Amino acid sequence: MGGERCPRQPENSDVDFTRAGLDFEQLTKDVLIGSIEQEPTANNILIYNFAITAPAINNHKFAILTLQYSITIYPLTLTDHTTHVQRQCLK
Repeated sequence: MGGERCPRQPENSDVDFTRAGLDFEQLTKDVLIGSIEQEPTANNILIYNFAITAPAINNHKFAILTLQYSITIYPLTLTDHTTHVQRQCLK
């Protein structure tokens, strides 16, 4: 796991994680359902899991990535479950 600078999201970005799952479902005509779930933790770490569910195959759920960071934001750890690569982003 190497530390690297991660690009900042533009201030005028129209990315809305609360709607991302809904947009994904519309794009795939409900063949796939996108979800973003916050994992409960007992400390100051925030963990979000991004996944795709396929209702046609017994609701199989495929984890795409996990985003983990502390309340202070950095370092941020991004785990790509499709390639099994984990990256840590520094300030």
